[in-house]
Amino acid sequence: MKVALYCRVSTNEQDTLAQRETLEKYAKAKGWEYQTFEETESSRKTRPIKQRVLTYPFG
Repeated sequence: MKVALYCRVSTNEQDTLAQRETLEKYAKAKGWEYQTFEETESSRKTRPIKQRVLTYPFG
């Protein structure tokens, strides 16, 4: 199975390290292929990486 892992923080003072490690560990345990997407965005209206994830061709 191919999956997208999406990590997001709302400020530049934060990082996605803990989120990414947890998600990647889970995906590896399940034997999934994955691509990780990370975003720093505080506005609900502009999350370009999230939009890319939702339309990503995992085909």
